Amino acid sequence: MNNEFLKFKPDTALNLFEKLFHTGIFFLIVPSFFIGKFIAIANPIMVSVSSETPVWFTDNAKPNIAFGFICSLVAFYFSLMLWKITCQLMYIIFRALEKYIESKN
Repeated sequence: MNNEFLKFKPDTALNLFEKLFHTGIFFLIVPSFFIGKFIAIANPIMVSVSSETPVWFTDNAKPNIAFGFICSLVAFYFSLMLWKITCQLMYIIFRALEKYIESKN
């Protein structure tokens, strides 16, 4: 196994938080999917199904997949904005710490 892989290298706060942000995007997909799935099931759409006789129709409740998909996209967008703000705030704090440490040396 390559020993260089396990060692940490000095890096700037900007590069580290960019990697953290892009990694976090992957973990935001799953909760937004479940939010959309919950919304789709909680807001069913009624679908008319013809019965055996041509005059009568019955209604059948099905998940509203289109509405759930749109809600999952909206949830992903808002969670992405919150994640971006969180990463930016952490970057500002760590950048201030870097400047403070550089001024002391």
